[in-house]
Amino acid sequence: MENNFIYYHLRYNNIYEIFENIFGRDIIDIIVKFIYKRKNKNLINDIENLIITRNKLYELYYNKYADHSLPLYNDNLEQLQIAEDKYNLITDLELYLYSKNNLGYKLWKRKFGLNTKSDIDEFMLKLEKTNIDRQINLYLGILLPEERNNFYDLMKKNFNFIY
Repeated sequence: MENNFIYYHLRYNNIYEIFENIFGRDIIDIIVKFIYKRKNKNLINDIENLIITRNKLYELYYNKYADHSLPLYNDNLEQLQIAEDKYNLITDLELYLYSKNNLGYKLWKRKFGLNTKSDIDEFMLKLEKTNIDRQINLYLGILLPEERNNFYDLMKKNFNFIY
């Protein structure tokens, strides 16, 4: 009964629609538990920062790498452009994570409990086979809000020097 009320409240406030566009149902269930049981704003602030920073990065990379002379979608809403901007974003995220004293390995351990470098490497191989948006969400999701903001500021400031 309690879950039905929670999901109704999320839908009523359009939060659920935002979560559905980003996360699967299993992740939403975890988020809901944290929101309503902990009464802690840290998770909500983290999610809000993830969404805002991701959208700013998408815009930054789209403006830099997308071919603006081509439409993104055709009349059937099929994607026409390959998401070069998103692939460049993933590349930059990987460089950011793994060029700083193996920070990436420490973060995967922190968030997912992957204990060894080989476990993380195996997870990364599986992750590479998922869609690009999911990869970006996971990469950004392992960062703390300050780390995400630092990455965004770094990319915005030094964009001309990366490629």
